[in-house]
Amino acid sequence: MGRPPHAATLRESAEPAGGLWVRPRRGVLPVTSGPNRRVEVLLFAAGWGANHFSTLLVVYRRDLGLSASALGILFGAYAIGLVPGLVLAGRLSDRLGRRALVLPAACLAIAASLVLAFGAHGFGVLLAGRLLYGLAMGSVMSPGSVWVQDLTSTENGARRATLALSAGFGLGPLVSGLIAELAPAPMVLPYVVHAGVALVALAGVRRVPDGGGRAAPVVTSVVTRVLAGGRSTVAGASPPTVGGLALGEWAILAELLPVAPWAFGFAAVTMAILPGILRVHVARPVLY
Repeated sequence: MGRPPHAATLRESAEPAGGLWVRPRRGVLPVTSGPNRRVEVLLFAAGWGANHFSTLLVVYRRDLGLSASALGILFGAYAIGLVPGLVLAGRLSDRLGRRALVLPAACLAIAASLVLAFGAHGFGVLLAGRLLYGLAMGSVMSPGSVWVQDLTSTENGARRATLALSAGFGLGPLVSGLIAELAPAPMVLPYVVHAGVALVALAGVRRVPDGGGRAAPVVTSVVTRVLAGGRSTVAGASPPTVGGLALGEWAILAELLPVAPWAFGFAAVTMAILPGILRVHVARPVLY
């Protein structure tokens, strides 16, 4: 029996999921550009909400009188929520499906933005909103990126997911800076606009098919895959694990952990500290 002309068999090469490399299930998905693009729009909206808060730090310092240390705590609270989302969501999506993780996490992201819209009530509200958004972002980013790859019939799924997230990371602060500088209610309107965009994006993925999960994946470490030249491992084979991670994955973590604080610290300096220092030297500090 031949394959339907409107469908294509999923490729057997390993794909990244939640920090691991997972062999997708053998199956059939329509080769269309619509479903994966809808998930990419959702990733864009999630990236927007993750970074646009940094634009508003100047507003909180000016209007709420928050100290530099308080702003630093708010900026870092996002990372505290992000880590458990990244660590847990990828594995859970392999078992439960991408939709089962991404859709509730996107709802949580919208709720977090609305919490942040009430940030004028004080530091505690802002802190809660940042923690919630970090958790939501981690739970959207990892399984959402793999969802795009599951729905993409070519080998550029990972690149498409990365571009969607990066576009949100970059354009979100710009748009929110414009809104906060030129429109009324600078501590409210940027979050309302983002929540609206995210709600539209969420509505767009309601009927997108689930690209994975509900099966025990074959997990291989990144090192194993690289040494194999990108070829698939033997079906059913799993590398030795320690604490739930393959030995190769522990090796990669050991290499990345010393670099990660510097990478995040550089972003914190450029987006959170420098605007506050230079705000007296520029005409429009929020837009800057």
